[in-house]
Amino acid sequence: MKDRPLSEAQLRSMREHDAWLRAEVEQGMREADDPSVKRIQQEDASAEWRRQRAELVKRASK
Repeated sequence: MKDRPLSEAQLRSMREHDAWLRAEVEQGMREADDPSVKRIQQEDASAEWRRQRAELVKRASK
């Protein structure tokens, strides 16, 4: 199967996504270097997700 050239809309979408992703990564790097950003331990984040999931499962089963 031959590769078809991308349409202008597909190229624009790819460029927009690339710009968005780069901005997200840059923001994350700034936050990682910022001492005022609150750090959350992995164990605490996991426990909170488990608590939220359990609550959603409980509500869904009613």
